[in-house]
Order: sequence, then structure tokens, then C-alpha cells
Amino acid sequence: MQIENMIAKMHSLGISHNHIHSGNIIFMKNGELAFIDFARANLSQAPKKHTADWAIRKYSNDLETFAADAIKILAKTHTKIDSQYIASLKSDIIMGIVAQYPEEFRKRIGLAAEHALCDIP
Repeated sequence: MQIENMIAKMHSLGISHNHIHSGNIIFMKNGELAFIDFARANLSQAPKKHTADWAIRKYSNDLETFAADAIKILAKTHTKIDSQYIASLKSDIIMGIVAQYPEEFRKRIGLAAEHALCDIP
């Protein structure tokens, strides 16, 4: 998915958008998607020692807000979605994004941080 790749690329560059939702994604003339509204974004270097807490503080907002917005859009077209399915879908979306992180970035943040991001409640 192109959006998953876009989020993964931003995170690998140390950028947290902090306001990802469907209203902040546009189609470019060439057909590509792009994020807009970086007013809440921040840029930071990864600490020397990567921890799960650091990764969650840095990237969980992007992951959670994108997953919630995607589920909200899906819920508009599917009236019978139970909470168990929503939780499973949220987890699948977040894991899909984290799986797109470039290998070098995944090594930098560490396995514990990667697992912590996938286990966001």
C-alpha cells in the first residue's frame, strides 16, 4: 500500500507527521499520493540506545491515527463491524506499516521497538 510506504519512509527519516488522516493526503498530478499539513510534524534523531518506549513516543501517534481513520472510512461502508474485528484490523494496519520500514531503519530502532509498535493497544 502506498500510504504504508509513505509513513514508513517518513519514520525512517526521523519525521513524525502527528496529524495523519484522510484529509491530509492528496493526489498529485502524477497520480502519486502525498501528505500535506506538516504543521504538527517534528524531526528528531534516534537516540544512541533505541528503546521500545522511544519508538512508541515517537511514532505511535502516526500509526494509531492512520489506523483509526482507515477504520472509520471502512465503517461508513460496512454497517456490521464488531469490536474484535476492529481491533484485529487496527493491528493489521499498524503491522503493515511497520513491515514497510526500510531494513536499515528496522535495525536502528531494534527488534523490541518494532514489536512494541506492532502491539500498540
